[in-house]
Amino acid sequence: MSDGVGLRYREDLSGFVHEAPTTDTMLGLTLTVKIPSLRVFLGDSLHEAQIEAGIARWGIPPRVAAVRPGGRIEFFPDPGAGGEARIAYNLSFHDSSLGLVTVAGEKSFVRAKAADPVIAANLLAVTLQAAGAAMPGSLHGSTSATIKSFQSPDVLGAPSPADAQAGREEFLAFVHGEITKAYPFFPRPFQARSALNRDAWYLLSVLASVLLVESPPPDGPNLSEVLDNLEAFLRESAGGQISRVSQLLDFVAAVVPLDGVDRKELRRKIRGELEGPASLLRQILQALHLLVVFPYYAHPRGGRLIGYKPPPIRPRANLTLAVSDAPPDRVFDVAIVGSGVAGSLLAQRLSNAGKSVILLEQGRYTPERALGSDEVVATSRLYKDSGLQQANGALLAQIFEPKEHPAFVVLQGSCVGGGAMVNNAICFRLPSRRLADWRAAGFPFSEADLEAGYAAAAADLSIGPSSSKVEDPAAMLNPAPGYFSFDPAPVSDCLLNFYDFTGGDTGCTGNGLCNMGCGAERKKNALQVYLPEAIAAGMVLVPQAAVEEIVPASAPGSPAGEAAVDRLRVLLQRSGAHVEVRARHFVLSAGAVASSHLLLRSPGVRAITGQAGLPVGKNFAANIDSGVFAVVPGPPRTRTYVQMAHFVETSADSGFVVESWFAPPGMLAIAMPGYFEDHLSRMRNYGRTVGAAVLVGTETPGDITAEGDKAVINLPLRAPETKRLRDGLAALCRAFLRGGPAGKPEVVILGFDGGREIRTEADVAAFERDLTSLERLVISTAHPQGGNALSAGGVVDASFRVRGFSNLRVCDASVFPLSAGVNPQWTVMALAHLCGERLLAGI
Repeated sequence: MSDGVGLRYREDLSGFVHEAPTTDTMLGLTLTVKIPSLRVFLGDSLHEAQIEAGIARWGIPPRVAAVRPGGRIEFFPDPGAGGEARIAYNLSFHDSSLGLVTVAGEKSFVRAKAADPVIAANLLAVTLQAAGAAMPGSLHGSTSATIKSFQSPDVLGAPSPADAQAGREEFLAFVHGEITKAYPFFPRPFQARSALNRDAWYLLSVLASVLLVESPPPDGPNLSEVLDNLEAFLRESAGGQISRVSQLLDFVAAVVPLDGVDRKELRRKIRGELEGPASLLRQILQALHLLVVFPYYAHPRGGRLIGYKPPPIRPRANLTLAVSDAPPDRVFDVAIVGSGVAGSLLAQRLSNAGKSVILLEQGRYTPERALGSDEVVATSRLYKDSGLQQANGALLAQIFEPKEHPAFVVLQGSCVGGGAMVNNAICFRLPSRRLADWRAAGFPFSEADLEAGYAAAAADLSIGPSSSKVEDPAAMLNPAPGYFSFDPAPVSDCLLNFYDFTGGDTGCTGNGLCNMGCGAERKKNALQVYLPEAIAAGMVLVPQAAVEEIVPASAPGSPAGEAAVDRLRVLLQRSGAHVEVRARHFVLSAGAVASSHLLLRSPGVRAITGQAGLPVGKNFAANIDSGVFAVVPGPPRTRTYVQMAHFVETSADSGFVVESWFAPPGMLAIAMPGYFEDHLSRMRNYGRTVGAAVLVGTETPGDITAEGDKAVINLPLRAPETKRLRDGLAALCRAFLRGGPAGKPEVVILGFDGGREIRTEADVAAFERDLTSLERLVISTAHPQGGNALSAGGVVDASFRVRGFSNLRVCDASVFPLSAGVNPQWTVMALAHLCGERLLAGI
């Protein structure tokens, strides 16, 4: 930035001065302020700007006078004995009655004078001198007008747009930095760079300062650090997160006054909404609360505040996959869409059999060794919609089309490796009672068929029980089961696709970061097993390749009159290029949402499936879950654990599974119920908190629909789901109250009504009476299933072919005819093994 770069901005202030003991007189000032050289301004101790021009409006009725040139504003001059941060104004104008009027003003940034820095930034205390008399008063500016003038000043003398932008950013950083010396949680109206526009950023900044506690701990992150973390999340995010967050903020701004309101009053109003009855505003504020607490506790200072020590990450193999920027111009034997649990296994099987395979993945490729322990980066890069994908409509869409059922998060991996990258490695066989239900719906495979698939995947991935090879289970495995007991259901080991817990160079280190990819590369998953083998056998892997359309050939592809897919139309997101991928056979393994969406958004496919009456996207299901936390006695734990290691499977009539679960601070802050001081207090107990979740398979059919390039997830939650979750949560609370071999918890906390605390049986009974719908309960799912049922009359036949097509198959959780009721990944792998066998037999 050259010496000749300066700034000019305008400021409007109005208010009253005391002309006499009982007389107040109006004063308004419109000032044009100039900084001739920003470099000189920043380097000088007075940081002086010139009042270049202005208008004073004085008296009632107002008399207008020109502000005399030569006035000045000193920005944060060296503090005096009081050490106050201040902005000093000195100017004058000529009044027809009083003669020369001088104005001395000060904006003072000190907590003793103004508890709220936003108010301080807009309050100018003035003293007028005229005709030998002193007249004190105060003037106020509009928050939004002041913000806009400081955000977008005219840049003078800049030789290039880059110099102009650099000038704005240095000025904004200086002003914000000086104010935050007095107010660490000063909202950031002067944000220089942001993925959001500046109005939206200011609103988010104010709400962040309000949604956290009124007096944040000094050893935790300050607001700038929280906002930097949030900015990093938004910048890394894939999908439409920026526009969605902006829409939420616009709605809040329309119904909650933010301009010039004391944040204490704003916090009181927002608290009332959050603790009040269900409403759209409450849902939006809850969503914004999660968006704020996540970057607070995911920040290293937030983790240290609650006693979290990030574990050391030691990558096992430092593996980097060979990926391609674009598909080669050739016809492949098989094109697979989706690189997750099913797609990676299929690619390995087919490539090892000598078939030419191209694997297209919409998400990015991030090597596991590059992930470390940064929750912000991992969540934004690895999850569909950066972890913000929702069922039952986006929140703001409910203004125009209210939903009967609550919106909730649907977690899915969206990266090379898919769900295998971000899951907890939990492997369940499909329970016999669920297989019987599937068979009754026309599912063509027997228990023996599935067992062959289970055994093949287990051999590939070393699937075994969590307690295997553990010298000291208490030092590695999630301790929650030590504090509860179910009667008569036993606590069982989870089967995991890594079971060597001896640590060292190969074993699991128990770093607790399974949901963020395993930076230590100890999980045997798609990235560590199937994809490297497939690439070594010749497979081509193309990340950030979004399939936009499946295009059938113009003529039937088989003597039986079946259609054939000719090509895929693909958007290469890194370059923006549109290309076509051709193959002899095509497999959709994009997941339970995306596979249905792709079939529905492809006109040629939709015409054929629609004519055949195939229920594409119908009978969608999920395993929904809700967490329970317990604060346990003893000193805080200082190490991490395997996140999920044990489960309790209740009787067939109960219909729920309990799984131990815990998480690093940012993710746990999202799951931890409560707001403001309650939330902070619960997070302070991080080292003494254990967690478990109740998992319930949905019974009420949902569906996937297509709105252009957006998939819409509809999943009704009615009486059966409500009853099973209520029964499961009540049973888990009672199990905690009974205690276990490690003792009894001090308190149990449910994600109900901002955090229902359970200490007695009477508390459990009250919860059972109060939970009549799921709107008041924190729920989510990471297990979407169904939509393209592999069943009699379903979308997919026993060879995994889409009915009516000779060379289009679907193999992922979307082929489940009903929910599994347990973690689905092992069953998906078993089906992928069977699909690979049938595909190879038919090629």
